[in-house]
Amino acid sequence: MESAKRHCSAAEIIVHSALEDEAHVRRAFAAGASGYLLKNSWFQNFTQAVLQVVNGGAAVSPNVVRHFLMRLRRSMPDEMSQAGSTPPKALSMREREVLLLVAKGCLTRDIATELSISAQTVCAHVKSICHKLQVRTRAHAVTAAVSRGLI
Repeated sequence: MESAKRHCSAAEIIVHSALEDEAHVRRAFAAGASGYLLKNSWFQNFTQAVLQVVNGGAAVSPNVVRHFLMRLRRSMPDEMSQAGSTPPKALSMREREVLLLVAKGCLTRDIATELSISAQTVCAHVKSICHKLQVRTRAHAVTAAVSRGLI
């Protein structure tokens, strides 16, 4: 995966694996994966997952997301106090609307239609959300927002 990202940084990568332990999932996302699908888990269908990622979304098996949400809920308060970090900047009402639609699996163009804004504006909101939550991908933004009770 790292080799693919080095050769083509715009490449979107979905890991399809039987391994669901946290170390493998974290390693995949750290290396730039935009999705992590478990072979024994349901996620609509693989074609839909690929389309989701290509259109700016993320494809993650529900049980992987659930595991990370539970882990983040347990660890987030401790990490914040240990690091002495300040909480992330608050999301605007529109950013929350966009993030909720991203969390539902909506594509950029669908979010734009739903909110009567342009696709470029949706992308700008997503970029702002990621910056405020200090994450790099939409999938991480959703996970961070849920764990912090923002959505």
